[in-house]
Amino acid sequence: MSSQLRFTIIVVAAGVCITLALMPTPAGVAPTALPALALILFTVSMWASSALPEYVAALVFFSVAAITAIASPPAIFAGFQSPALWLVFGGLIIGAAADRTGLGLWVARAAFRNVGASYGSMIAAILIGSLLLSLIIPSSVARLAIILAPVMAVARQAGLPAGSRGFIGAVIAVVFGNYLIGHGFLPANLTNILLLGTMGTLYGVEVSYGEYLLMNLPIISVLRGVLVWLLVVWLFKPEGEVQSFSSLEPRPLDDDGRKLLVIVGFALLMWATDFIHGVAPGWVAMIVAVICLMPGVDLVPARLFAEKINMVTVLFVAAILGIGPVLLESGGGELLGSLISDMAGWEGQSVLYGYYAISVVSFVTALVTNVSGSIAIVTPTVADLAQTTGLPIKVAAMAQLNGLTSILFPYQALPLMVGLSMGGVPMIRVVKFSMMLAVIGLTVLTPLNFLYWRFLGYIPG
Repeated sequence: MSSQLRFTIIVVAAGVCITLALMPTPAGVAPTALPALALILFTVSMWASSALPEYVAALVFFSVAAITAIASPPAIFAGFQSPALWLVFGGLIIGAAADRTGLGLWVARAAFRNVGASYGSMIAAILIGSLLLSLIIPSSVARLAIILAPVMAVARQAGLPAGSRGFIGAVIAVVFGNYLIGHGFLPANLTNILLLGTMGTLYGVEVSYGEYLLMNLPIISVLRGVLVWLLVVWLFKPEGEVQSFSSLEPRPLDDDGRKLLVIVGFALLMWATDFIHGVAPGWVAMIVAVICLMPGVDLVPARLFAEKINMVTVLFVAAILGIGPVLLESGGGELLGSLISDMAGWEGQSVLYGYYAISVVSFVTALVTNVSGSIAIVTPTVADLAQTTGLPIKVAAMAQLNGLTSILFPYQALPLMVGLSMGGVPMIRVVKFSMMLAVIGLTVLTPLNFLYWRFLGYIPG
């Protein structure tokens, strides 16, 4: 993006938002509601357009909200108190350790150990590897950094040169597979963490690791992974069979790799049993991060910490987690909720209508902003949805995942753009695939997920 276009976007967005902030407040609405909505609109528009770097937009949000007193400091900076933020921070350290020790690459290579000489089996191995990595590395970008290079090497060895149809399909399977399959595991994606963190700061609703896994692994994650496999094999399968993968036997882990494997195993055990001990996943991630940083363990030395741990992500997450409490305290959430409710027409509707309405609203909002912005905007409105339709607030909030995993264009999720850029795949080669994936996700997987949640007893009726 040119500097002139960037400057134009900033000026236009600022002008629109200042105008909104200075408009007369509707009757019965708190005077801080419109200024809060204006600030949040500016922040989200900067994230969506990349006119300002993510951390700069986050700092604008914090500073303007504090100076104008549209909400109290505990609401503005609520994200820093959320276990979700520290789950992200711990995940960055675990990802850096997995990269340094070769644990991630060891898992990726193991997935190709018994791959047959067919394109379908190669794509299946990629997706299985994505599933395994989602268990141990709580960052989709970190997983991509680990697995993408080996997969591209696999594709070239299999006779699929860079830029060929089969090669592009392999890259798409890695990028979309890692991101979408990760939605089945609580710590695996930033989207999951932001959603549950916002639910916690707004409504005090907590979801354990095991409960999240039960609700989202079968449909949101695994079936969507199967759909990725079907579409990639259909749209990108090359002519003829692929070649052998015999040279990709996994190498043994060194001492640091085995050490990290034990530590990550401890984390998985703690996450899976959080319903017993009550320790939030974020604090478990912090414990594991501290162990990785301890002298004598040194899985992430001080130099690597300074190089690899991106505090920009921490600021970005803290700002997103602060948007919900600011909306709630300023009165902006009530105003926004009534506007969305009027547009979606869920007043007096059934739980099925409410479930599908929140899924579609999340899908549309993510198109206009991005996945993270959609969570910040839509989550504060689900209390009104739950009240008017009878849908439990936990289900109303988590139903957003149906829309957020139906990605129409890669720009909606940063990991997709990062992965496609790393793989050298232009967005135009992905659009047909992503559109089909989104349409099938909304029309087939979303109603299936409704039936599954009703079977589990989360949805009344």
